Amino acid sequence: MKEREILQINLGYLRKLSGGNVEFEREMLSLFNSEVSIDVEAMESALQNNDYQAIAYISHKLKSSVQLVGFVSLFELLSEIEQVSSQQTLADSDKSNINYIIDVLKSSFVQIEEKLKN
Repeated sequence: MKEREILQINLGYLRKLSGGNVEFEREMLSLFNSEVSIDVEAMESALQNNDYQAIAYISHKLKSSVQLVGFVSLFELLSEIEQVSSQQTLADSDKSNINYIIDVLKSSFVQIEEKLKN
């Protein structure tokens, strides 16, 4: 499998949602980091334990979060993962996609922390 690019956050949707309220944006980004970091840890554990039900649940839960920071391609991957894991199976390519999602989300935490400092 070829190396995938780590995505950059895109706050266009959040800015539109906030109507220019910078404090709201900061609160949402802070909430994203705290909530999604818990979900990432849970996803890593579920993947390690082949807990398909948890993978499907976490994938569903993460879809709205990734849209908030402009990760449209992750939304699509999470939808696929949610669907296949609900069937109690994951191919190696699905597991690879989950690891990619985890990597992107971990990278986004750093990006968001930088945005919050400004």
